[in-house]
Amino acid sequence: MSQSPEKVGVELPAINWLIKLGYTHLPGSQVQVEHRHLAPVFISAALIELRKRVNDELLPANKAFWEQVVHRSDIQVKDVEGKPRSVHFFDASDASNNDFHVVDQYVGRNADGDVFRPDLLLFVNGLPLAIIECKASHHRLDEALGQLDGYQSTFPTQFVFNQVCVGLNRREGLYGAILTKPAYYARYRLQAQETDAVIALLGEAPSEQENVLWALFEPGRFLQLITHFVLFETRDGKTVKKLPRYQQWRAVRKTVERLCAPKPSGGVVWHTQGSGKSLTMALLARMLRADSTGLNNPTVLVLTDRKDLDKQIFDTFHAVGINAIQAVSVDGLLKMLSNDYGSVFTSTVQKFQENDQPSDQAAETPDEDDALQATRHRRIREEKDFFIVHERNVRHLAVDESGVPVKAKWEEISREKVHFRVLSTKPNFYVLVDEAHRSQYDFLAAFMRASLPNAKFIAFTGTPLLQEDKHTLGEFGGGEYIDEYRLHEAVADGATLPIKYQDAWVALSANAELDTAFKEQFADQSEVRKHELKRELLRRWRQAGDRMEQVAEHLVEHFLSSVKAKGLKAMLVCDGRDMAVRYKDLLDAIMVERANKGLPTFDSKVVISLASITSSRTGASAMEEAAAYEIEADKIRSIEERVKAEVKAGKTPVAMPSEQIGNFVSKLFPLPYGEESKGVDGKPQANNVGLIIVSDMLLTGWDAPIVGTMYLDKPLKEHTLLQAIARVNRTLPGKNAGYIVDFQQREAYKDDAERFLDPATRLDMVEEFLDLVKQFNRSVDIILPDVRGVPFKPYFTLLGEIRLMLRDKLPGSTYKERITKLESALLQQLLDEYIAASPAKSLLGHEVSILDASDMERLKKLASPGSRALVMKNQLKQTIVTGKDKDPAFFDKIAEELEKLLEEEKAGRITQAKFLEQLELFSQRIQDKDNTGFNKPAHSAVYHYLAALLAEDTARVATTKLFEDEMLNRALATENWKKMPDTHPDFRDHLRGVLMPLAGWERSVARDHAKRIFDILLKN
Repeated sequence: MSQSPEKVGVELPAINWLIKLGYTHLPGSQVQVEHRHLAPVFISAALIELRKRVNDELLPANKAFWEQVVHRSDIQVKDVEGKPRSVHFFDASDASNNDFHVVDQYVGRNADGDVFRPDLLLFVNGLPLAIIECKASHHRLDEALGQLDGYQSTFPTQFVFNQVCVGLNRREGLYGAILTKPAYYARYRLQAQETDAVIALLGEAPSEQENVLWALFEPGRFLQLITHFVLFETRDGKTVKKLPRYQQWRAVRKTVERLCAPKPSGGVVWHTQGSGKSLTMALLARMLRADSTGLNNPTVLVLTDRKDLDKQIFDTFHAVGINAIQAVSVDGLLKMLSNDYGSVFTSTVQKFQENDQPSDQAAETPDEDDALQATRHRRIREEKDFFIVHERNVRHLAVDESGVPVKAKWEEISREKVHFRVLSTKPNFYVLVDEAHRSQYDFLAAFMRASLPNAKFIAFTGTPLLQEDKHTLGEFGGGEYIDEYRLHEAVADGATLPIKYQDAWVALSANAELDTAFKEQFADQSEVRKHELKRELLRRWRQAGDRMEQVAEHLVEHFLSSVKAKGLKAMLVCDGRDMAVRYKDLLDAIMVERANKGLPTFDSKVVISLASITSSRTGASAMEEAAAYEIEADKIRSIEERVKAEVKAGKTPVAMPSEQIGNFVSKLFPLPYGEESKGVDGKPQANNVGLIIVSDMLLTGWDAPIVGTMYLDKPLKEHTLLQAIARVNRTLPGKNAGYIVDFQQREAYKDDAERFLDPATRLDMVEEFLDLVKQFNRSVDIILPDVRGVPFKPYFTLLGEIRLMLRDKLPGSTYKERITKLESALLQQLLDEYIAASPAKSLLGHEVSILDASDMERLKKLASPGSRALVMKNQLKQTIVTGKDKDPAFFDKIAEELEKLLEEEKAGRITQAKFLEQLELFSQRIQDKDNTGFNKPAHSAVYHYLAALLAEDTARVATTKLFEDEMLNRALATENWKKMPDTHPDFRDHLRGVLMPLAGWERSVARDHAKRIFDILLKN
């Protein structure tokens, strides 16, 4: 009897490969079990105890089995002497001490007698730990995964011991844990060194089937996978079983290998946003603490640079059963590290720079710079010396124009040299650092390393280290990444979605009267202050009311048609809190107008940080001064004051109160649209807020898969940009991509603005010096704490002193003084009145993938009026040069007009926006150049030539008659005449004879024009 393609092409090759890997093949008919309705077990010594742990529900039973039998050994049985002995079912440290079997066509049943007939079962030491369902190569793998899903529903007791489910069809293999939906099964991609290992065993190039079987079931790897890499994650009372993605498992293996080498070292793991970095860290912490790893009860410290990330990591570790200890204070961390004998801790990196505090005050010590702090003590390192520096905040209680406490600025009061206290000298101390960028390797990094002199540091980052950060690799222990998992790999695996980019460019133009209006408005200010105000006006250029209205209109149409229509939500990222609130007001007004017309609407919320009302109140003097300028009090009132007044009046506040934010962003906003009444469990099932408006919040460390689009109206750079756009790439059924709609003009928009705002006093030399000092300081900061930075330390100090002296010598005390609320309102008035904006439009005309380098580079060149004009100007010049031969009259005229326009632009007599508009008109004229009524470009070119010499009607008649000439028609009917130079004199002479009566030219004149027209015909 012939065997099926599934048997011959998939199942038998799988069995043979597993045998080669070290398994013993056993036909299902030879498996003798007592109860066919239970999972087959080959062992009997601990069988009774084992089955006591198995209850009726599959997931709890499976979890209990893994925790008590696979991961550790909790089962005890009495030996022959009646003494209780722990039963170890597996030897994870040495695969050769275990038995591996592959069983095909085993037949089991459920309590109802239904037949369970899996293709392959894999046993380790008599326990069925994996199931493989095979399909012929011409079948979709969905069939195998659907069958596995159905088995678990119908035969749950057969899966009580299962750790891995696999679907194979020769062309590919996918794996998952029990109760994993088929759509979430994962593939395993091998790196080159892994493929080499497979080839060495197989003797030939492997198929995808052989790759996945080796990756999961090579005996040593299989034991490691089931004992250390299975996860049961519990959140909100719901438990999900997970297996690692290949990049998670691979990164942990590589890291442990590096840490267990004869000369152990740390390093950096780069796994793109959304690839499960937190779970990778949890798996690594568990693996480091495992007895089989041999690190002798190590301490693992997980560091982040923000309190919210610390909580996120802490929650993740506990969700997967790792009992981490969170250090909530500096003093607490010091005590825990000094008395630790092997634990997992989480903390923020800032705790390492704070001074020792008395125990009763420790809990109140802030983790980051706090604008409300008046003084602080901080440890610093200079070369090999450490100091406790006493500093004061010179901006204590200062607020910006929005009433938010401004960033602290610290000045040194005194310092005291200290003999540094080493917190731990344990050699088996491992520090896992999340998001390893600037905060982890400056002076603070040196201090941290000094406190833990023998620790090894492993850094995790979701964004690539940019050029200035490259030495981070060396700082953490090596010149190359431990492991890389890039954005395109995550997209290919379906771990994250592709991110599509849409540009929405709003052209801005300044009214020529702006400069006059500015001078009148601030006539009584000093020149230095005017300079600062002009700089501030340029900085706020994009906040012109007309522009924000155009953006809001575009956003509403796009959101309703492309986001909400798909059941998804979005976030709008603004350049500051004020912009966020203004967008909320604009959107609310549009929603009222649409509701009155019966058009679709949506709800939005502003999620920004709010300061205390005490530090945010607007002073009476400020109110009085605003009244003198006829500025409404609401224009200078702080956001906090507005929120308080709206809450008091029973209105929905324009910005969400701080105490509501946590629950809203984590529990409510991620819910789908629908009826918002609570479900049977008392929890909300839906939320109809479709858009959240933010400035700095939620750009990192926050995931809501329902967010499909990010509207970007804020300049973001480097890591922040990469982290922010990853908010939209999380997977969700029915969601095919994440979208970025970018309203920012990429290049400098200031050129156009500065034509109307040329400062009378520029202070160029001073500003250039200060900028250069800032760049130098940044460069030194990049080198430190490397010893190569020490020679630059004197320059760092000297330039700092010169910088302070310059500030004292500058005219007036207003230099760099904050813009007041009143000045802010006056500047906004100027922007609203004198800046005009066009409707938002795309420069590219289509969406692109952010991985499409050519389109993104093209967009970068087109993105600002100045850059776009430059590209268009160069394209026009090139088109003119190449077009002159074929149509000289047309292109000579275009060239002459373009030259005049370029002179106007160079002299500054035309705005950048107007210049761009004129260039676009030139481009349109070139596109339309052959719309002359003649059929061929050559005919149009001759017409253009004659029209430059004759009246338009005469030129049209002459052109028509010329091409009706029988001899010309016969000659032009083929291209051969161009290759017969001996006929050209007769051709030109005939042209002269035809032109003389048509144009009324004398013989000599007609001869010259005939020669030029002949050249046109020759080159067309």
